[in-house]
Amino acid sequence: MDYFDTRFPNEYTASKEEKKKPVILVPSLPEELESNKIQYVSHSTNQTPPPLCTTDSFINEVKNSSCLLLKSSIYTVPANKSMFSSAGIPFLVVLQPFNEKHSMVEKHIENAYLCNECRSFANPHSRIDNVEYKFYCNLCGKENKTGREMHIVDPSIEYYGVTDKTTRENIEEVSQGYFNKMIFNSAVMIFGIEYTTTNIPHLNSIFNKIQDIIEDPAFKDNFSHYVIILFNTNCEILTIEDDQLSIKKFIGEEVLITPKYSIDVNTDSGNIFDFLKQLRPTEKNSHPDILFSIANGLCNYFVGGKTAIFMTHSRPFSFLDTIIDQFIDSRNSLFIFDAGDRSTEHPYTRIVIETNGSIHQIQKLYYLKDICLSETAYGVMVELKTSDFIKKDNVYANTSIGSTYHLYFSSMDQNSTISYSFALDENMRDGQHLYIQAILRYYKRGEYKTMVLNQGFVSSTKYSNVFNNVSLDVIFAYFCKNMSLTISELKKKSEDCKNIILTMLKTYRTKCSPEAKPSQLVLPDMIKSLPNLYLSLCKNIYFSTQPNLYVMQNISNSPLKNILRFFYPRLFSFAEYFMEQDIKSIKSLQLNYNSLDSSEVYILENGVKVYIFIGSGVDKELSDVLCEYAYLMEDVDRTEEETVLDALIAELEDEYNSSLEVVIILQGESKAEAEFLGYMVEERMNNLQNYADFLCDIHYDIQQW
Repeated sequence: MDYFDTRFPNEYTASKEEKKKPVILVPSLPEELESNKIQYVSHSTNQTPPPLCTTDSFINEVKNSSCLLLKSSIYTVPANKSMFSSAGIPFLVVLQPFNEKHSMVEKHIENAYLCNECRSFANPHSRIDNVEYKFYCNLCGKENKTGREMHIVDPSIEYYGVTDKTTRENIEEVSQGYFNKMIFNSAVMIFGIEYTTTNIPHLNSIFNKIQDIIEDPAFKDNFSHYVIILFNTNCEILTIEDDQLSIKKFIGEEVLITPKYSIDVNTDSGNIFDFLKQLRPTEKNSHPDILFSIANGLCNYFVGGKTAIFMTHSRPFSFLDTIIDQFIDSRNSLFIFDAGDRSTEHPYTRIVIETNGSIHQIQKLYYLKDICLSETAYGVMVELKTSDFIKKDNVYANTSIGSTYHLYFSSMDQNSTISYSFALDENMRDGQHLYIQAILRYYKRGEYKTMVLNQGFVSSTKYSNVFNNVSLDVIFAYFCKNMSLTISELKKKSEDCKNIILTMLKTYRTKCSPEAKPSQLVLPDMIKSLPNLYLSLCKNIYFSTQPNLYVMQNISNSPLKNILRFFYPRLFSFAEYFMEQDIKSIKSLQLNYNSLDSSEVYILENGVKVYIFIGSGVDKELSDVLCEYAYLMEDVDRTEEETVLDALIAELEDEYNSSLEVVIILQGESKAEAEFLGYMVEERMNNLQNYADFLCDIHYDIQQW
């Protein structure tokens, strides 16, 4: 059966015409990812380049931090400014400091040595003299006396025993004198529930989900207290006094917020939620302005906290910058569960983005598990130190407080990232070494800690050395981050990224492959799939026809694997997974129509959703089983196919450290089919060329350069 004879939207029928064109062999991204996986079974960090983000490799840290924690777009830096400019390669470093896939070495702070000049930490790149008990800082060159023998072999260290500047006192009563003073070495979880007549259909589901999470042992590991606030035009806090449940009502913001309004996580939750379910809302309208003040006030007594609000009403805030500053100052992050599918930006998008939070539909309460059960660092301060030869150019992160010198975050978890771009500040000689060091200070597991990450680079006057030591995934992440800065300049930023590709390819052709024939398009081996990834970025609806600032910012500041998979998802046959039942052994398919067959079932996952595409020619019995999968309850008996799907979803969620939405698509019958087809990014769509034609245009542009 010709898959494209029937049942496809008109915009896809053009592919028949495409088939009449001469076949052009183009680089296959799935094949490149598979080859990288075979090549990098293990990796030592003193060798470059590191494996791609989709490769699970055994990482041995030697002098440099693991690429799971710190990864650069370039490891051999052009030796002079002219060469740096002509090469055109973006110099970006992405930090994912709390990545739990890396086991961090922990040491007491008394084992740390700091440079007296630049205040960087001694590390494996430092030159150590244990005869005269001194070390030379690798960043500034300063000589430092140690007074004792020292040995530093770990490039990534989490130091404990650190003293912070906040005074904590163990007290039972909090009066005005203790206002805004941290007294708990733990975090607080705040649940803000819109208590209006319009939210009645969701209330029981919200209460049940919160109760399930509160009773989870992982919740008690992450939080010592929680708070339940019911809000409409006013706010009411659930309190327990003398074992009696009651509601404390706040009329305005001029109130003294104290920790007595928080509930210990070991308190029996059964009576609490029975009490809440008996209450009946009467008001229609709501606004969370008082809620935000109460939540931030409470977080000040703890090392930090998270605020999850469940709402159906929202109206714009005045003084957004002030509210954001209050959230960050109190180490509080905002998470929103909102009713309805919004076609416009949520009024609180900026608060959510800049406090490292997230926005979800209220029907998707399963995301609350990720929010409450993920281990989190609070009040994170980030400082990046560099050698004199390079300078920080820009920073990409979900926060508004800070600069390229210091950044401040309400909180960060294992999926949080920080990225810095660099420019060359001074010319270097061939083989010159330069370094960066990231220093993070934060509260985690009840302690104030300091993390230190290190990476060394070498300069070269040879273009071939530079192009052979780049990372495809980080360069692509740079494109995403640049394009996500503002919606108003999206088209210009897209053109800028294309020009970067042209500059790199033109330079590589002239400097590294001058003997190539004019008819040949020369692609550097390390970035041969970059045009394909760039095209997938331009065709993504959130970066083109339906730009959405929250999605753009959220995705661009995600881990590298999430970024790559969001724009070029993994597509594979369910039958193949059914046989192997191991996602790592499955070979992905290219994202074009030739990969599809109407008699097959396909899985497409992009790190956010898992699409189960059921072809029209699939056996009806199997089709019926798969169509019911999304509606199965946890305690219902499974068929063999459903059990395999359960295992697949669990495997993917473990890979991304996140819950994933499951979307079932029946070919020719499901509305989500267009969404699925929109990920066939190698085809022509949105007035953009197919992959082969785009490469032809790239070749033409290089010839005309």
